[in-house]
Amino acid sequence: MNRATQALRDQISDLKADLARQIAAVSASEYALRVLELRLEETSTFPVDTLPAELLAEIFLHALPRKMTIDDLHLGLRWGSVPLILSQICRRWREVALSVPLLWVDVALCIVDDCGQRNHNDLSRAVVSAQRLELHATRAGGRLLRLALGCAKPQVWSDGEPNVDVIPFMEVLRRHSTTVEEISVELGRREMEQLRQAASDLNFLNLRSVSLSLDTSWLGDGQFGMFSDAPALRAVDLGGVNPQCMDLPWEQVTELVAESCTPDVCCTALRRASNLRRAEFSMVPIARNPEPRRIVHPVLSELFIRECREYEAHILNYFELPALRSLTLLTTESDDNFFASLSDFLDQSGSQLRTLVLGRPWMGISMSPLQGLDLTRLEIREVPHVFAMELFGLLKHLDNAFLPHLDELEIRLRLHRDRKVIDSVVVYRVGDAILRRNQRSRDGEGTHCPVHTLRLRFARDDLPYWLPEDAFRDYRTLRQDGVRVHVGAGGRIIV
Repeated sequence: MNRATQALRDQISDLKADLARQIAAVSASEYALRVLELRLEETSTFPVDTLPAELLAEIFLHALPRKMTIDDLHLGLRWGSVPLILSQICRRWREVALSVPLLWVDVALCIVDDCGQRNHNDLSRAVVSAQRLELHATRAGGRLLRLALGCAKPQVWSDGEPNVDVIPFMEVLRRHSTTVEEISVELGRREMEQLRQAASDLNFLNLRSVSLSLDTSWLGDGQFGMFSDAPALRAVDLGGVNPQCMDLPWEQVTELVAESCTPDVCCTALRRASNLRRAEFSMVPIARNPEPRRIVHPVLSELFIRECREYEAHILNYFELPALRSLTLLTTESDDNFFASLSDFLDQSGSQLRTLVLGRPWMGISMSPLQGLDLTRLEIREVPHVFAMELFGLLKHLDNAFLPHLDELEIRLRLHRDRKVIDSVVVYRVGDAILRRNQRSRDGEGTHCPVHTLRLRFARDDLPYWLPEDAFRDYRTLRQDGVRVHVGAGGRIIV
């Protein structure tokens, strides 16, 4: 072996030895780093770690959705995601989460496998939901539960054999039915049939609120009686379910919401719920409908009606509500029939009325429906020009017979480019009318009370950029006089 070859071998050997020393040094440094990091985790504190358990629990509660619904499943949220995730962050968070029963009272459960959303479990959704309900009920510690039951993407509104066995879930629900305070159900025909068969001996002792979105076409002349034995039931949201299809303790119900209503459905619901205090009806435009008998409801105090009118008779023609204190009418069409129906209704049912909300008032100049009312709050949306001029003229001139105790006024405007002049006149008239009314009331002219709250709202996308600054001068004067004034468009406050 020559000297050159030997020299190369010696250099390679030296480099390998040096590399081995460096690798050993890196390994030692990595080990030391891991030791220091572990020691840091054991000894260091983070700001959240210094919070008392009670404050951390409040933060957890604020992280919850306001109320779990089937819509949360539509958005892809897993059942119990918030409390489960919080309980898996660290040992302390888990201890806090498990010590807060309120964190576990809301639960949304999908019990349908064939609903268009992948099932990530080997077990059926009904079985998994049974396990999850059991877990929530246990960790809620006896607190009353709010339960949303249905399917994440309803594709079950069809005939055929049921694709789910709800028996395992119903057995768990039966054990905990006395702890359910609120329940919403969104199911199709096949699942409803199974649910009806398995729900005969449920005991909803503390159930106070029911919300439904059901296919009841399969019932025929029968009734769905899952909630027939619920002595504490007070609030019912029927969705589009006909009240005749539901076996409920109607005499107890004090709040009712119903969609896709006809006048006949509304009257049927009011007759059954004799102690109803609040009713909300969304009407459907059906020209030919059975003529219902007129109903006098002695205790209903709040009525909300949303309608798209294509039938001649107005729903108010069939009601007489002597105890009514709040009326909201949101209509897409105001014609002579509407004016006459509202006038007759208020003559018979307006003696106790204090709050009136009109979504689109009549187009004429007569204020006769409002004459003689003792309103304290009036809200008008999409105000017609002629209507506005007459209304604010009466308010301005302090007619002693016109709304003498009006305390709060809200006007909503939806501006259009071809209506700028009209709407600017309305803006001027509102401020001027209330300013004059309050000044005369303060000076002792007449027996009117001053208006203490004034709101002028523009639609979110209709900023009144074109209005001159002096259009809001009267509003600023009113604010200086102590009136609660809000003039705004969307999130922008002008005054």
